[in-house]
Amino acid sequence: MLSILKRAHDGLTRASFGAAILCLAFIAAGFCYEVVARYFFNAPTNWAHPFTSYALCLMIFLALPAMTQASGHISIDILFEHVTPGAAAVLRKFGMLTGLVACIAAAWITGTETVAQFIGNIFTIAHQPLPKWTISFAVPYGFFSAGLYFARQLCGEVPAVAAEQVAV
Repeated sequence: MLSILKRAHDGLTRASFGAAILCLAFIAAGFCYEVVARYFFNAPTNWAHPFTSYALCLMIFLALPAMTQASGHISIDILFEHVTPGAAAVLRKFGMLTGLVACIAAAWITGTETVAQFIGNIFTIAHQPLPKWTISFAVPYGFFSAGLYFARQLCGEVPAVAAEQVAV
């Protein structure tokens, strides 16, 4: 059962990373469209800036689990160079535990707020308002899934992919 859950988690991570890639493509297309519309046709848009901001939020948190899976998150290794291998292993485990606790706490906090946005029917204040939860759902998802990868790494599971192989 646990291996099925791990495969499902990895599959969901690949799918969300693919969605993050699409967000990046949409960001690039949105900015290009805005530049052409504004400077060549003198017809700036009122949707490009909020659209790209929302896509950036989605992109970051949809890609977060894949980066954690591949140990592609930020790591300051200078301390590991100055301690024994045993102490470095303990420090790495402590870092994974800290990452796990921080990610799960952040998922709880942001998940609670996302549910409140959904229940309260809260919208963005842009020219073309959207329900806020349609953007912020990715934040607790990204933190929770990253926390699961920290837990899996803490339990001795090596990352399923290298950082260079994260692309879908």
